[in-house]
Amino acid sequence: MRRATVYAGREAALRPVAGLPGVLRAVLAAQRAGVEEVAVRAGALEARVRAALADPRVRTRLLWGGDPPGEAAPAQFLLDAGWVFEARSLQALARLEADGLAWRAGGLALLPGGAWPAPGAADLEEALAGRPAGTADLGGGLCRSAEPAAEAEAALFAALVAPADGLVDRWLNRPLSRPLARRLARTRVSPNQVTLAATALGLLAASLVATGRHGLVLSGALLFQLSAALDCVDGELARVRLQESRWGARLDLWGDNLVHLALFAALARAAGLGGGAWAPWASWLGLAAVGGATLSFAAVVAPGAPTSGAYPRLTRTLANRDFSVLVVAAALAGRLDLLLGLVAAGSVAFALALAALRAAHRLGTWRLARWTLLAVGLAILAALVVHAGPASLLAAVRRAGWPALALVLPYAAVYLADAEAWRWCIRAAGVHPAPRLGAVFAVRAAGEAVNHLTPLAYCGGEPLKGVLLARLGVDPARAMASVVSSRTVMNLAQVAFVAAGVGLAVRHGVGGGWVSASALAAAGVLAATGVLLAFQFRGPGKLALALARRLGRTGPWLERHATGLARFDEAVRRFYEAEPRPLACSFLWSTAGWVLGAGEVWLGLGLLGAPVGVAEALAMEAVIGVIKGAGFFVPASLGVQEGGTVLWLAAWGVAAPEATAFALLRRVRELAWLAVGLACLRGAPAARG
Repeated sequence: MRRATVYAGREAALRPVAGLPGVLRAVLAAQRAGVEEVAVRAGALEARVRAALADPRVRTRLLWGGDPPGEAAPAQFLLDAGWVFEARSLQALARLEADGLAWRAGGLALLPGGAWPAPGAADLEEALAGRPAGTADLGGGLCRSAEPAAEAEAALFAALVAPADGLVDRWLNRPLSRPLARRLARTRVSPNQVTLAATALGLLAASLVATGRHGLVLSGALLFQLSAALDCVDGELARVRLQESRWGARLDLWGDNLVHLALFAALARAAGLGGGAWAPWASWLGLAAVGGATLSFAAVVAPGAPTSGAYPRLTRTLANRDFSVLVVAAALAGRLDLLLGLVAAGSVAFALALAALRAAHRLGTWRLARWTLLAVGLAILAALVVHAGPASLLAAVRRAGWPALALVLPYAAVYLADAEAWRWCIRAAGVHPAPRLGAVFAVRAAGEAVNHLTPLAYCGGEPLKGVLLARLGVDPARAMASVVSSRTVMNLAQVAFVAAGVGLAVRHGVGGGWVSASALAAAGVLAATGVLLAFQFRGPGKLALALARRLGRTGPWLERHATGLARFDEAVRRFYEAEPRPLACSFLWSTAGWVLGAGEVWLGLGLLGAPVGVAEALAMEAVIGVIKGAGFFVPASLGVQEGGTVLWLAAWGVAAPEATAFALLRRVRELAWLAVGLACLRGAPAARG
């Protein structure tokens, strides 16, 4: 709304409410509602009204005298300066503009475009004379007569609701602060002066708490509660006087956090002096509390913060001092150490939450989750190295020496066995002759490299295998069918391998919870594979297309490839309807791949000075494979794989340095094969057409 007309021809327009004359309050409220020019109708009181409006906060254009002749009448507010308004009342009224109808709520009205108020009108009643007006609902916005002034002032203060108010603010601090704020509103005391006084009182309270003497600590706690109540006064004064400013908000924020930091440091000193269960940790807890509060404050004042969602709601709690009653309670009970522990935990958690929300705003929730999980994995790795002892770990690696590089070799046999298992699936899908073993080996290595780099297992590498196989001349539908059937067979082979490994572990009297968890995981893989098989028998391409059509999400791409999906279903069905020999051969080669992986365990632990037998290596590898699969949600299962491996090997009596060294060497082997896979991907045939 660009224009407003304020009627200030009566003495009520000059009557102060909470320290502001009504006409000044009306003009400032209109200005805050977005009005660019205000026509003032003051009649005989014009000189006094001009003096009242000579306020530096009035930045909108003031018009004196009659309405401009010949101009088209804009939609405008009409305000009776003998009433008390809030800017939100005008904003609520502006949303009702429609169909040339005037709206009115007490001393506030909205005149539609095309109509000037009655010329020469001395008040709102005359301005609307002869024009019907609807009754507006301001949605709780304040709009009441300034007579009597005491009741108008009480209503103005009652309308103050701070978003950060908690239970203590609402039921204790506000009842204490509002009488003082009403008294100060009639004085020249500014909100910023009140902020400084509250900060000084809070620092005095912290200094008393820091003494550790019960009487002085209790006095400091009560003073802190009083400073929390006084901290409400500055905001109330600023809002009722319409004196809010960016500088005042910053001063209040800096003052509040300075008091919090001083109080947390004081609690740490007092808790250390006073004894208690957590007293020996008082210095560290105090450091955590102060550090968390500092990081939280830095996150709030740093640029680029989210302006919507949970972040602004959370940051508003920085202005919340509800914990002040806990300070009083802890002082009465003599348990400042317990309060310090709670404050430290809450402060650190608050800082982490703010950091996570800012990171989610900048990176997106999914990318943040990936980086967070990666950080957790790195932390687990660091903890394993510290637990094993860097010197012992280095000694174990030195015992292995250069022959440890031979750990790369067992997985060459694993990849070859898996490639041959896949070739049998390709043959069963109707591809004759199947691609050469070396080509399939390279495609599998490239796909597994991408599987390691994608955040969730098999979300990228498996489709890539089908694409690369199609580039070798295999029909795309049959290529993808072979990938799906090969993964199914590999899962079945893993279930058999894990079952055998669990049996060997039980026979050796090793495992406990690990064996139970592995058996449960194998049962889960078997159930998931059963569901996958059921979908394959029903025709996955047909089901996907039917679901997309039902949801109206087909689009030209999916419809264009409907024929290819049907051929994909046919190729999958051909695999299971073929003679059992290809299926059996694929299963045997996949099982051989899992068994050959145990060679890495046997060779690696032998080189590190913790030799194991073949049966033990098979049982170890079976559960290690389950552990790696359980960490699928972490990029490359980083940290999860190493931590689980060390714990599982410890159950077999392998010492921490050797177990940790083996887990790290296994990761080095994965990196080596990752490089091989990426090289195969780079050398893959380009797409044709």
